[in-house]
Amino acid sequence: MSDAPLVVENLSFQYRSRPERAIENISFELQPGEMLLIAGSSGCGKTTLARCINGLIPRSYGGKREGRVLLYGKDVAETPLPEVAQIVGTLLQDPERQIVASNVYNEIAFGPENLGLPREEIIERVEMAMQRLGITYLRERETFNLSGGEKQKVALAGLLAMNASILLLDEPLASLDPASAYEALEVFRSLTDEGKTIVLIEHRVEDAIEARPDRLLYMENGKVKYLGRIERLPKEINAGDGEQNLVCHQPDDPYAGHGYPGHPHPLYDGPQHLWRHFPTHGRIGQSFIYDGPGFSLLAYPGARFEHYH
Repeated sequence: MSDAPLVVENLSFQYRSRPERAIENISFELQPGEMLLIAGSSGCGKTTLARCINGLIPRSYGGKREGRVLLYGKDVAETPLPEVAQIVGTLLQDPERQIVASNVYNEIAFGPENLGLPREEIIERVEMAMQRLGITYLRERETFNLSGGEKQKVALAGLLAMNASILLLDEPLASLDPASAYEALEVFRSLTDEGKTIVLIEHRVEDAIEARPDRLLYMENGKVKYLGRIERLPKEINAGDGEQNLVCHQPDDPYAGHGYPGHPHPLYDGPQHLWRHFPTHGRIGQSFIYDGPGFSLLAYPGARFEHYH
């Protein structure tokens, strides 16, 4: 049996209220110091997978579960939830939903206090978490007066104070402005480099790539469409409904890129120009993802796009 921090084996789940499976036959393994980016359109099963990892399934959501989720070799379904919480720290997309205290210091101390730890150890953990994230200046602030980025740091500090070795980040960029999102991604990457195992679930994949994830798991209709390193992603990934397709041409491809039918606008044209047609947030000179209605596709630096039917 593997002693890796996180192992998902042939995992499937079907909610009681739904006729089809939400996720089907998902398998992967993560090691210490590894970041996995889980991407896919809304409704593809990302949230269900997260619930299986942090133990909310099968405890809080009824249904039929097949396969296993192992935390250091122990099935999460058979592990007491307080013990799971000390291994897997979950950061929600809206940090206000997990902040319970009115004071920043008390909020960060909330988890360790509930573990019944000695007072000296609680103080030490809180201080280390605040110093690690550079938020010691917030210690006496009221949580309801914090900005979105500050609230997220406080929530993350609470997870670090719990000493969780696996961080499950569920669309953590959703409520952040671009500057705060970039700062958050740098923190996620540095925590990974320090040995944390990070599962980053993000719809804004074009931004999440800034965190330099080690692998990408791309989901579609509850199934894994791709699992591997981002630079090895197949040229074409169609995450649509079959009516539209998006083609990625490499820089040496003889075909010119186009925006959408009848509108020949190149999205990316060399290292100096980037046109942002559609909801694209790529950065010049870097990989970016087109994430428009009905489909998503990861592109490579210098790539062009064209639509076809």
